[in-house]
Amino acid sequence: MMLDESKVRKLERDLVFFFIVLITFCKSFAVAAFHYYGNQAYYYVIFDTVLFVFPIIYFSIKYKSMDKQNDEINKKMEHYTQIVDNTSAALWSYDIHTKQFYFSKGVSKLFGYKHNYLSYDPEKRWIGAVHPRDLSIVGELMEDVAIGLDTSKEFRIILPNKEVKWIQMTGSPYYSRIGMLDKVTGVVIEITEQIKYKEKFQYLAHHDPLTELPNRTYLKNHLKLEEKNLPFSLLFIDLDRFKIVNDTQGHEFGDLLLIEVSKRFKQCIYGKDSLIRYGGDEFIIILDNADKEETIEICKKIIHEFREPFIIKGLEFFSSPSIGIGLYPLDGKSMEEIIQAADTAMYHAKENGRNNYKFFKSSLNEVNRRKLQLENRMRRGLENKEFYVQYQPKVRLSDDKVVGMEALMRWSSSELGEISPVEFIPLAEELGIIVEMGEWILQEAAAQCKQWQEEGLTELTVSVNISPVQFKDQKFVTRVLHVLQQTGLQPEYLEIELTESIMQDIENAKFVLECLQEIGVKVAIDDFGTGYSSLNYLRHLPINTLKIDKSFIHGINTKEDEESIVKTIVYMGHNMKFEVVAEGIENASQLRFLQDLNCEIGQGFYFSKPLTYEDFVQRYVSSSAEGTLLKS
Repeated sequence: MMLDESKVRKLERDLVFFFIVLITFCKSFAVAAFHYYGNQAYYYVIFDTVLFVFPIIYFSIKYKSMDKQNDEINKKMEHYTQIVDNTSAALWSYDIHTKQFYFSKGVSKLFGYKHNYLSYDPEKRWIGAVHPRDLSIVGELMEDVAIGLDTSKEFRIILPNKEVKWIQMTGSPYYSRIGMLDKVTGVVIEITEQIKYKEKFQYLAHHDPLTELPNRTYLKNHLKLEEKNLPFSLLFIDLDRFKIVNDTQGHEFGDLLLIEVSKRFKQCIYGKDSLIRYGGDEFIIILDNADKEETIEICKKIIHEFREPFIIKGLEFFSSPSIGIGLYPLDGKSMEEIIQAADTAMYHAKENGRNNYKFFKSSLNEVNRRKLQLENRMRRGLENKEFYVQYQPKVRLSDDKVVGMEALMRWSSSELGEISPVEFIPLAEELGIIVEMGEWILQEAAAQCKQWQEEGLTELTVSVNISPVQFKDQKFVTRVLHVLQQTGLQPEYLEIELTESIMQDIENAKFVLECLQEIGVKVAIDDFGTGYSSLNYLRHLPINTLKIDKSFIHGINTKEDEESIVKTIVYMGHNMKFEVVAEGIENASQLRFLQDLNCEIGQGFYFSKPLTYEDFVQRYVSSSAEGTLLKS
C-alpha cells in the first residue's frame, strides 16, 4: 500500500520541528557548560555535538528507508496502473467539491479521445459523445452521482470516427472521515459485444429461424391489442396437404417449401401489415385498419398467387392456402380470442373444399364443440366396440353376379348416435388414430370375407380403403401379412384401395406396391380422375384396378364432358390392362352406358346400398347357389 502523501509531509514537518528544538537545547546546554566549567567545557561540547549529530544520522537513515519503501510502492502502483490502462475498462472519479471528472488512460480506448480531454468540462466533452437517444439515461446517472447513490447505467457513445459503442458505467460513493460525501468512483467498460449477443438472442426468441419471420412469441409479446386503437383483420392460414409433402418428400423439402411460401405471402401484403409464422405450416397475417372488402381482396390475391407452382429442387409442387378470418373487435376483445375465431374459420374453409377463405361466424363455435365431442368419444368408441363394418356389393356388369364387396367403416356412438364417415375419418387422421382404426377394419373385413367364402361365396373378394397416413406407415406391409395369416384369407381375395395422393411420393409408393404385389394382394386406385395421377406413373406402378369417381358417373346422359371423361378412363384402363370399376351407379341408363363401354365392375345404390352383416347374409350368402344378385 502506498504511503499517504499528507502523512509524509506531516512527518517531515515534525522532524524539522524536533531538530530545531534539539539544536536550541544543545546550544543552550553548551553555553551554560562553558560558563560554569571553564576549560573543562569541551567535554560537554563533545557531548552536545554527539547528541545533535546522532538524531540527524538516525532520522536520515530512517527517512531514506521510508523513501525507498515509498519508491517500491510507487513502482507497484505504476505497474497496476499500466495493467488497468491496457484493459478495455477505464476507472473514473467525480469530485463532489470541484464538480470535476477524472479518468484513467483506458478511457481513450473507449471514447477515442486523449484521456485528459474528457476530464474537463464533461458536459461538452464526454457527455457530448453520448448518443442523443441515451442522454436521458446519462442524466439519471448524473443525478445518482450528485447525491452519492450507487449507480449502473448502459448507454451508447459515438466515437470521433462515427463508430457507435455500448458502454456500462458503474459508480459508488466515497465518504470522508466525518461522513461527508467526498467523491464518487467507478468503472467504465465496453459492452458492445454483450449487447449484440443479447439482441441476437432476443431476435431468435421472437423470430422463426427457418423463414426469419416473427413467431408466436413475438405475436404474444409485441402485438398487444391495447397498442392497436384501430380495427384489423387477422388471417389464419394453413397450407393444404403440407403434411403429405413433409412426410413423403422429407423435412428438408418441406422446409424449403415453407421458405418459398413465406416469400410469396410477403408479395401479397403491404409494409404496415404483419406476417407471422405461427407454427408448422400455419401462418398469421394481420391487416391493420382493413375493412371487409380490403380483407377479401388480399385473400383473393393470396389464393391467386398460389396457383403458380413452387419449384423445389427442380420439382414442381402445388400448394394451396385455407384461410380463416377473424375481425377485431367484432370477433373478440383479446388477441387470443381473435386467433381462435380465425382458426375456427380456417377449419371451416378446409371442410368446404380447401383453397378458399371463410369469415368467422358465431355458429362455427357449434362446429368446434361438435368436433371436441367427437375427439373425446372416438378413442372410447374404439375401446367400446362402437365401430362396425358395412359392405357394399361389387357387381360384374356382364351378368349381374356379385364378385366382391367394399368394406366401409361406420360408427354408432352410444351417446351421439350415427356419425358420418365424412365427419369422423378426417378427424381420426388428424388425431393420429387412423392407423389403429384402419388395422381394425382390415382385420374385420378379411375375417368376414373368409367366413363367407366358406359359406358358399367362394370367389368373393373384399376391398378395404387405406388412408394415406396408414399407407405411409413403415409397418403397413407387415400388418397386411399379419392379417392374412391370422384370418387365413388368400392374398388374391384382398384388394387395397388407395387414393391418387400416393403419387406425391412415387418412390415410396412404388416400393410398397411392389411388396403387396409380391404377396399377391391386389391394388385399386380409388376416385380416379380427381387427384394427382400421371399416366406415366400409372404405367410403371403395379396396379390392378381403376375406380372411376362417382362424380363422373353422375354426369352420364346429362353432361357430355363427363361422358367423355368416363369413356377416356375406360379405354385407357383397358389399354393399360387395368380392370375398371364404376362407382356411384344410380340408374339403368348409367348402367347401359357403362355396359356398352365393356366396363367390368360396378357398384352403387342401383344395385345395393352398403349393408350390415345381417342384411348381406340374408341377401347374398343364402342365395349363393344361384350366384346372382337379388335386386332390392
